Amino acid sequence: MNKQFKKNIKMQIENDNKISLLSKELKAQGEINLYIKLNRLNLPKEKEWDELLPDMIKELLEIGWSTDMKINTKITYGSYRIEVITENSNLRTKLNEIIDKFIEKFEIENL
Repeated sequence: MNKQFKKNIKMQIENDNKISLLSKELKAQGEINLYIKLNRLNLPKEKEWDELLPDMIKELLEIGWSTDMKINTKITYGSYRIEVITENSNLRTKLNEIIDKFIEKFEIENL
């Protein structure tokens, strides 16, 4: 493994531990901002996402998402794919609708 990868893994483990200390429902704006900062390796990194992520997280929280459901981001064929890990397929469908809305917003704003 290369040095940077090891460093990122170590940092993510430390950040996951810090995230576990937050309220799972991120009840305040400060908690949302801290969650985004701690989970930055798993979220989109472009500066434009800095404004979108807090609103996306708020909407996800409103329908039942919590921090114990991991969010992962991949870029596939030049487009973002953001996934929430949950076994609840009904909730996953609703979460994906919100995520897709924010991905589309990002893509429209960055044409």
